[in-house]
Amino acid sequence: AVSGEGEEFDHWEVRFGNLTLTDEQKISPTLSFTVTDAMCGEMEDEEQIFISAIWKPKSKITVLPSIVGAGTVTGTGRYHEGTFVTLTATAADGCSFVKWSDGETASTRQVEVVAADRERILYACFDAPNGIPDNGLTFGPYIAGDKVEFPVELLGYTAKGLPSGLKYDAKKGVVSGAAKAAGEYEVTFKKTGEEDVTVMISIREEEVSVGCAGLSGGTFTAGVAGDANGIPLEIGSETGVKSVSVTKLPTGMKYDTKKGLITGAPTKPGDYAVTVTVTTKSGAKRTETIAISVAALPDNAVGKFNGFVKTEDGEENLGTFQLTTTDAGKLTAKVATAAGSYSFGGTCWDKVEDGVYSATLATKKGETLTLALASAAGWDKNQLTGSFAAAVGQSPYPVVARKNAFGKTWYLNAAGNERDGWRLSYAENAKAAALTVTLNADGSTKIAGKLGTLSVSASGYADVTSLSEGVIIADFAPVVSVKEDKATLKRVLSIGTNLWFDRSNEHPYIGSVYLQ
Repeated sequence: AVSGEGEEFDHWEVRFGNLTLTDEQKISPTLSFTVTDAMCGEMEDEEQIFISAIWKPKSKITVLPSIVGAGTVTGTGRYHEGTFVTLTATAADGCSFVKWSDGETASTRQVEVVAADRERILYACFDAPNGIPDNGLTFGPYIAGDKVEFPVELLGYTAKGLPSGLKYDAKKGVVSGAAKAAGEYEVTFKKTGEEDVTVMISIREEEVSVGCAGLSGGTFTAGVAGDANGIPLEIGSETGVKSVSVTKLPTGMKYDTKKGLITGAPTKPGDYAVTVTVTTKSGAKRTETIAISVAALPDNAVGKFNGFVKTEDGEENLGTFQLTTTDAGKLTAKVATAAGSYSFGGTCWDKVEDGVYSATLATKKGETLTLALASAAGWDKNQLTGSFAAAVGQSPYPVVARKNAFGKTWYLNAAGNERDGWRLSYAENAKAAALTVTLNADGSTKIAGKLGTLSVSASGYADVTSLSEGVIIADFAPVVSVKEDKATLKRVLSIGTNLWFDRSNEHPYIGSVYLQ
């Protein structure tokens, strides 16, 4: 005898026939016996024996919390008539037990199963976490737009007043679907011959949070990437994110929807109100406005830089270096050496720390140019250093340059004579100058003028050993014609100049000239 869901085997009963069962045989679900001659008697026809399995019906007791998540309950099961069942209701943190749906107020209690309890439902009523007084039966709160499924266990009932988007399966006793709007809904369940059951279904809006610590209240610099790895958004959603839209970003920045990162470098200074709109899987939308400011690049990071590619020891020049940067951070560089000329381009600086920027540029052939610029005080603020490698794997050569340090002209006075030499100082203008020294954009230098009766004209390359100190050393050795004892001789004129860029009175000595 195999018991069904709603009943349990009790005993065997011989209704007709010559069979006697022991007490042990009567209560065993599996009955085994031997047919004997005595059982057949003296009848000529076949002897018939009728045996029935007697079942004890079980009542179904269902115990449910009135609010899902507000507490836990025990006691659900099928029981025989006369059984005493222990029910318990335990409130979750922040909640409290109020009563049972039949009015009993003890959280732990016993109920006796009676004949009328063929199917009985008892709810443990809790105070909801959101403060909804639970004087009856409340389900939820659930999120509007989110798919849910929860048991009510009122089999055969019909439901009236369900939130739009939800439906009730009377065969399963389950409410399912996605409610369209938030609110408190009073739902009545009806069944012919049974009392109406009224419950509350609570629907709320989804909680969505939007933030971006990398943007909020931040000050960015035009031409400088906000973060080399991108700036992540911080989005909180209970049902999951369906889509994200980021608008009104500064020019030069964009939102990568696949990676969830804000990338790029702003190109224009100003104040911006970035709008982030999040749509969740439940259909909820949240829009957040994040204010950011974009400051202009510091003056020392914008303009033209000129300098040299040096030997590894920094003693000699291997070639010239030129870099042009715009206020939007666009970088254009050129390197010229005996081995060839190279052109580089970049879209922005990377921020190392406040006032310190770097950039790594590369050509398609693999030549690399790494630059570093620090917003130091004084003369050093215009200093740029770096390295240049003409091939992959090659040891890089140092690069040293200065903003607006080349393409300049110095006008010099010369006090002295051929015998004692000349001492050089600044002249007010070209008309008053004895010598003019020009430092070209490519680092080449030229000196021209007259010292007494001597005509001076020479070219060379500047020495940038002292460039970080605000001075470039330019030496020349032109051959001049000198008259001695009515004869004209060829002599070398040794000219040494210290070209100070601030041209202040702090540097009165700027060079000397001697005949060798």
